[in-house]
Amino acid sequence: MAGIMSLVIHLALLPIFIGMFYVLFALRLPLMTFDFGAEGAGIMAGVGGFLMWSGVYYLREMRRQSAERYLIKAGGLLHDGQRTVVSGIVEAQGPLLSAPFSGRECLGYRYSTHRISKSSTIHSDIHDYKGHALTPSAIRASQGTIKILAPSDPGFFNPLGWPNVGSPENRQRAKAYVRSVDYGKPIAPLKEVSRLETFKGPGSFRFDQQFRQPPEDLFEMNDSDLLETILRPGERVTLTGVYSTAQGGIGPDPDFITYSFCIKPGEPADLEQKIRANRIKAMVWVALSGVATAVYFLVILPRFS
Repeated sequence: MAGIMSLVIHLALLPIFIGMFYVLFALRLPLMTFDFGAEGAGIMAGVGGFLMWSGVYYLREMRRQSAERYLIKAGGLLHDGQRTVVSGIVEAQGPLLSAPFSGRECLGYRYSTHRISKSSTIHSDIHDYKGHALTPSAIRASQGTIKILAPSDPGFFNPLGWPNVGSPENRQRAKAYVRSVDYGKPIAPLKEVSRLETFKGPGSFRFDQQFRQPPEDLFEMNDSDLLETILRPGERVTLTGVYSTAQGGIGPDPDFITYSFCIKPGEPADLEQKIRANRIKAMVWVALSGVATAVYFLVILPRFS
């Protein structure tokens, strides 16, 4: 849920940036008047706003990663209720799970079917089936064995990728899986979605959802995708969150915008390279928004004045 909220908040910034550029392009100096009906201002405001918005996205990522780097340099100390970074080998503390589509043994998974519903006027992305699960797990780190106190949130798996595993064998396995799952009763008021969630506690959950009545030949359709993320035992991972002495684990940070609670593959040292890359990306996008501004005032505006 935290990952979704972070995305929603960032998406909400897009119209704000477009509006700011529209006001900028309507400004007329030196009299400080505004011409909101100027030719081309709306289109160029959309371009400039999108470019600036993209740059801010990478700046936010760089800020989050820089905050994680600070915690790592602090030594990843474990104090109750304090933010920390844990890195090490992830291992099971409960029964291993079987991934719904690939059948691979794992600690956790996220799955979704995906197809595009086409009509004469609208193309819609449809996820007929989706879900996620995690067995009790821990990270064997330099600080000791730290439990993963994750909430039931598909965003927890985001950094692990979202590959399409739609081989013929996996399609048959997926077909058998969705037929065996209890998706619960339709949810009011529209009753288009059925879902069932089992939450045994932080770090131990399962969620399955079905949208409407999927087509019978869903898994035979060439344009349908099977998306699946898995967390395998023995992988080296990094996790940022708040430590709980009572539970002996690490859970979500209240500041979920800056410190999203998602498990990342690899070593913390990878952060340095990511920070540099995001800094360059941010500079490029912001510079392009400056180019768009210059094009409007130096080329487009004189042409229509």
